[in-house]
Amino acid sequence: MLDKKEEKVPDASEPLVNSRWEQFCMNMVSGTSMGDAYLNAGYKMKGNNGASVNANVLLKNTIIANRIAYLKKRKAESFLMSADEILRDLKIIWNLNIIEVMENPKKYG
Repeated sequence: MLDKKEEKVPDASEPLVNSRWEQFCMNMVSGTSMGDAYLNAGYKMKGNNGASVNANVLLKNTIIANRIAYLKKRKAESFLMSADEILRDLKIIWNLNIIEVMENPKKYG
């Protein structure tokens, strides 16, 4: 049996089994404040200050930190365009007939 220090850290690409932890991670990646991310994950607190303190404790958990880092990376990658996509768009722009664009503004946005 593994002792606590040797526990296997789950794959960060998989949703966390603990649904509150997973929701907390999703909230943090969406830009929610620490306290609100904690409360919106289903944890109960009387004040936001205590929620922020408890959220800070969660952020020190390796499993949660890894999941947040993974989700942030995926979010950043979703905004990146590949060189092929940029080249394709540039070719479309280059080949546009300016008169056609001006006559059909709704078509070309």
